[in-house]
Amino acid sequence: MQNSEKLHKIVSVADDNIEQAESFKRKLELNDETKAYGSFQELFEDPNVEIVYVGIVNFLHYKMVMSALDHGKHVLCEKPLGLNVKQVKEMIEKAKEKKRFLMEACFSRFFPVWAEVRKVMDQKTLGEVTAVHANLAHNDYITNPNRFRLKNGFTTLDTGATPLLDFGLYTIMLTLWIFYDEKPKKITAIGSKSDIGADVWSNITLEFSNGRKAFLCYSHADVFPNSAFISCTKGHMVMSESFWCPEKLQIIYGNPKYNIKKEFIEHPLKDDPAKYNFTNSAGLKYEADHVYDCIKNGLLESDNVTHEFSLTMAEILQEIRKQLEVSLPHDK
Repeated sequence: MQNSEKLHKIVSVADDNIEQAESFKRKLELNDETKAYGSFQELFEDPNVEIVYVGIVNFLHYKMVMSALDHGKHVLCEKPLGLNVKQVKEMIEKAKEKKRFLMEACFSRFFPVWAEVRKVMDQKTLGEVTAVHANLAHNDYITNPNRFRLKNGFTTLDTGATPLLDFGLYTIMLTLWIFYDEKPKKITAIGSKSDIGADVWSNITLEFSNGRKAFLCYSHADVFPNSAFISCTKGHMVMSESFWCPEKLQIIYGNPKYNIKKEFIEHPLKDDPAKYNFTNSAGLKYEADHVYDCIKNGLLESDNVTHEFSLTMAEILQEIRKQLEVSLPHDK
């Protein structure tokens, strides 16, 4: 975030344990002006807080977003915004009622490479898109068979942290970006579950208008290239690694059977001394700068990650879980 173009200011951090909040503050090397709270309620009541970033475990998103909105705060909430359609609808309705900005944090949609993909599609450089292929996998379930079991008898179903909702959804996020957030006409999902009922992997097919489709696969038990391939009538595009936070795009003009022309586009992230947990998290700055502009301009909804997009995502995720027979306590 140190390379952001906007003047963001972290005025407070919170955890339900004050020691954890203080530790987090030190880790980020925040100065004494930044307050550390031992409860989220204190943060919501801080008059200096303009917008709250909710980045905690999935099942708490709904509670924290609703509380922040009730306290008059704008909200940026990590994906998934809610665990089901009902939660997402209620959060959007609350934001409109309180006249506050609400956006699901889908940082992928702000990466320059994703913008390059949209540019190619807008200009019809490769003709029409016919299909999307995307894979995303981590083999944590193999290296840690107890990955879905938590302390005190709880499981990741209780926290809403299943592979689909944690990282599999990036394949769907990309698909909606490619098809301009159109709702799929048909959703088909097959896969397997762990002994506690959490999804482990799934093959997903999304069918859209005019015969367009998406072939998606995520897994918590394998190692994949984590790449994306966008098929078009006059060529194709490839994000060969980490398609959800890419720095490179390959554009191939023509039919692979014949002579083709290749073009490479790069948008490397600047060196960032901060220590992040995940790949290319320095790219969070793109999303943060967008939200800054939204708030400054008095917007209550992003034109990139719209409320309608979040509803569509929730509907697709809920249908996939239904077909995989993965239920959460929060669905009741």
